[in-house]
Amino acid sequence: MANKMEHFKTEIREYRCACGNGNYTFKWHTYRDNYFSEDVISQKGIDCPVCKETHYIQDYSLVPKAVSDKTSEASNAVKDLCQIIKDYALEHYREPMFKYISSIPATRWHSLWHIGSPSIGTFRKDINATNGKEATFNRHLSGSYESTIYRIMVTLEKCNIEDLKLANWNDDLQVLIQKRNEVKELENGYLYKGQLLRDYTSYQDPKLS
Repeated sequence: MANKMEHFKTEIREYRCACGNGNYTFKWHTYRDNYFSEDVISQKGIDCPVCKETHYIQDYSLVPKAVSDKTSEASNAVKDLCQIIKDYALEHYREPMFKYISSIPATRWHSLWHIGSPSIGTFRKDINATNGKEATFNRHLSGSYESTIYRIMVTLEKCNIEDLKLANWNDDLQVLIQKRNEVKELENGYLYKGQLLRDYTSYQDPKLS
């Protein structure tokens, strides 16, 4: 017979919502098989018709949709410009960038690019593998992140490459990052952490309720 996951328990926390006339809820459904392996499925929702229209859940708090939307807009603006800078830089300067970065010691590369993970030991093993330097180069420049742009700009500087378009874009990016951080700080001021109303465990399968 197949080893089927069965519902074991559901842990539930209910908090008072922002308007005070309802609540918002977190549920963690635990499923267990005959060998005590477990899967946990999380679920959250606002059980108030008013707050459901005006708020989102963020961590264990509620945040007004209008404020959260501004944060998303500012974050997307940063990400979009990061993508533009990355695409342009790699299209025009990929070869000299790779030539430089692959020629320096592993510890210097790891430090220059501010690589937090993997550790230097694993990083060294990665670049010493077959095609490891190219794969590492691609992997750490794969995302549309601020760290990606930092790595690109610092490598171009080491290559003595100056590009006015990139410089202007990078200046614009710093302005967008500052704006996003300010909006995030504003959002934090609007977070509403409701009073914990109930914290309990149910053993009823939600599929049967």
